[in-house]
Amino acid sequence: MKRIILMGIIALSGPVLAQNTQSQKKIDDTLAIVGDQPVLRSEFQAVYDLYALQYRPDTISDPNARQQLTLQLKAQVFNDILTTKLFYVAALKDTSIHVSDDQINEQLDAFIDNIKNAIGEDGFNKLLKDLGTDTEGFKRMFRSYIKSQMYAQAYVDAHVRPKVQLSPQEMDSLYQAMKDSITLTPTTVRLAHILIAIKPSRSEEKDALKTAQAIYKKLKSGADFAQIAANYSDDRQTAQNGGYIGVLSRYDLPDSIAEKVFALNPGEISKPVKGQIGYNIFKCLNKQDDKIELAYILVKYNYSSADTQRALKKAEKVMQALKKGASFDSLAEVYSDDESTKDLGGDLGWVQLEMLPSPLKDTVAVMKPGEIKGPIPSDFGYHIVKLIDRQEGQKPTKEQFSQLLYQQKFNEALEAEYQKLQKEIYTDIKVNIQDL
Repeated sequence: MKRIILMGIIALSGPVLAQNTQSQKKIDDTLAIVGDQPVLRSEFQAVYDLYALQYRPDTISDPNARQQLTLQLKAQVFNDILTTKLFYVAALKDTSIHVSDDQINEQLDAFIDNIKNAIGEDGFNKLLKDLGTDTEGFKRMFRSYIKSQMYAQAYVDAHVRPKVQLSPQEMDSLYQAMKDSITLTPTTVRLAHILIAIKPSRSEEKDALKTAQAIYKKLKSGADFAQIAANYSDDRQTAQNGGYIGVLSRYDLPDSIAEKVFALNPGEISKPVKGQIGYNIFKCLNKQDDKIELAYILVKYNYSSADTQRALKKAEKVMQALKKGASFDSLAEVYSDDESTKDLGGDLGWVQLEMLPSPLKDTVAVMKPGEIKGPIPSDFGYHIVKLIDRQEGQKPTKEQFSQLLYQQKFNEALEAEYQKLQKEIYTDIKVNIQDL
């Protein structure tokens, strides 16, 4: 469902930079009408500016990713305001609900205090300067927004919460039936592994390099990187976002690749770089200290069945040595193709069990500390894993379960009320998100 904001606070973080916002312009057209209440551009822009200061879409160098995040934030803010207005209009029809001017002023003061706590007094003064206003002007800017929230909250308290009933008998019954299937914290495991990578033959590696070089030539001739990534990259998950990976540290990358990409300047494109599963072409979008923002194009090796069999036989050989008592740490150092962990005895550290790919997750789930299993296939090759330790997910107490169950029932009641009000109260949206 579309959320009711009902927060009174937007937690800001990071430096406050000057915003070239429409809120500084004398434009205040109506974006939508909910019942008889307008949603003004000034109200939308004021709230969006605060969201933008928190999520900072302006700091993303890749234009596609920046545009996508901007549209997502605008849609979230606009839908939140529409939803809050819907409950606000319903509250105005209830003569038993009243929020005084003193209560609104008090909430505005609390709203400002929370912003100051998040970004400091100097940060708040900088925010006022960027918005072209003072404290009283800031209050006027957000008064309608805060008023709508307070009335919406009062409506929910009066018409939704009383519908949420949970008897002790019902809670006990549900707790006994569901307590083993609910966790408050996930199960984590500490793993070590020996990775035996599937390696291509010389001819297959040569073919991948030839393809990567042809792509690189297109890019150097002026082809659009994002479009080439969408058309040719074998990493289909990132291809549709122009190959965008995100911001990485030097330690997130293998040393051989980090050396190449950190030599790039913003806007530069690397020659094909050999990786574990193919050749990579990187584009540096931004770089600062030990952080780099990257997009890439992957040309994967086309493995043959012979390549797979060679890796499997090698993994089986390593597993036999472990069964005969060989040291896991020593074999990881000698045989593992994971350059980032082989010198650590293959230690991957603590990871969430649910984050492991299948069938690795399914195997580790039933292992006991000290056990070694393998070979286990993955996209990278064959793994031999050792479970060093595990921490089971925390189960909720009866009181915690009761709170979770209440929140679930409250959300269901809120959704039902929202659907009812949507049918009862006319909403006329006059703009597209792209036009905000």
